[in-house]
Amino acid sequence: MKNKIGIIIGREFSERVQKKSFIITTLLTPILMMALILAPMLISGYSEDSAKQVVVVDDSKIIAQQLTNSEEIVFELTPLPLELARTEYSDCYAILHIGSGIVDNPSDAYLYTNGTAAMGTEMNIASQLTMAVQKEKMNIYNVDQQVMQQLNTRVNLQSLKNSPSEEDAEGSSAVVASVLAYVLSFILYMFLILYGVMVMQSVIEEKNNRVLEVMVSTVHPFDMMMGKILGIASVALLQIIIWSVFITGIAYFVLPHVLPDEILASLELLRQGVPASALDGGAELGMLQAIMMLSNIKYIGGIIIWLLVFVFGGFLLYAAMFAAVGSAVDSP
Repeated sequence: MKNKIGIIIGREFSERVQKKSFIITTLLTPILMMALILAPMLISGYSEDSAKQVVVVDDSKIIAQQLTNSEEIVFELTPLPLELARTEYSDCYAILHIGSGIVDNPSDAYLYTNGTAAMGTEMNIASQLTMAVQKEKMNIYNVDQQVMQQLNTRVNLQSLKNSPSEEDAEGSSAVVASVLAYVLSFILYMFLILYGVMVMQSVIEEKNNRVLEVMVSTVHPFDMMMGKILGIASVALLQIIIWSVFITGIAYFVLPHVLPDEILASLELLRQGVPASALDGGAELGMLQAIMMLSNIKYIGGIIIWLLVFVFGGFLLYAAMFAAVGSAVDSP
C-alpha cells in the first residue's frame, strides 16, 4: 500500500510541476514582488523631482513668514485675494489659504491643489503650520520657547530580543512582526485555497472521467486520497521553498547594494551595539530595525520553516475537506 501511495504522490507531483503555468508562476511571482518593493526605492534614489511651488494667501499676516522652503516645497507669498490667486496661479502645485483666525481655530487653513495631491507634501505643510501656530500661542501666553523645546522630548525605544549574552541580543520591530504576521497569514490562506481547490477539481475530473472507478478497484479509497493530497501538498511546499530561497537571496545579496550609504552606515553601527541616540537622523529607528530583521538569514530561515510547517499541517486538514466535497459533487 505504501508503494501505491508513493505512485499516486509521484503522479500528482509530476503532472503539476511540469505544467507551464506552475513554472511561470513560480519564477515570475517573486520577481514581481521584489520589483514592487525595490522599484519605488530606485525611482526615488535616481529621480530628481523639482520642488513644488505653493502660493500662500495669508489673511493672518503672521504665519506665512514662518514657513520655510525645502527641497520639496517652495513657498511664495502673494498679496492677491484668495479667489484671484486661485485663478492667477493655476499652473503651480497648490494655493495655501491661511485664515485670519488660525491661531484660535487650527482648522482655518485650506490647500487648493491644481493636480494630484501628495500625502507627504500635505503632511509637511501641516507640520509647519502646526509649529507656527504653536509658536504664536507661546508668544501670546508668554511661554519661554527654550523651555518648551526642552519639554518636547521624543523617546526612541529600542526593541531587543532578550538574550543571556548581550552580544547575542538582536534588534526586533513590532511593526515588522505585525506586517509579517499579516503577510504570512495571507500566503497561508492563498495556498490553502488554491491548492485545496486543486484537490477538489482533481477528484471531480477523475470522477467524471470514470478514472476513480478503475483506481478504486486496485487502491483503497483512503490511500488514493492520501496520495492525492500529499502529492499536491508537495507541489505547494516546493513552490514555497523556491520563493523563499529566491527572496532570501535577494534580501541578503541585493538589498545592501540598493540602500543608500547613510542607511548602511547606520545599520552597521546598530549591529555594533551603538545606541540609536548616537546615530544620525537620516533614517527612522523602526525602519533600520526592519531592515536588520529582513536581512537576518537566521531570522528569515526560522520564519520560512514555521511557514512550511503551518502550510503543510493546514493543507492536510483543509485539503481533506476539499476532497470530501469533490467526491460528493459533479461540478466545481
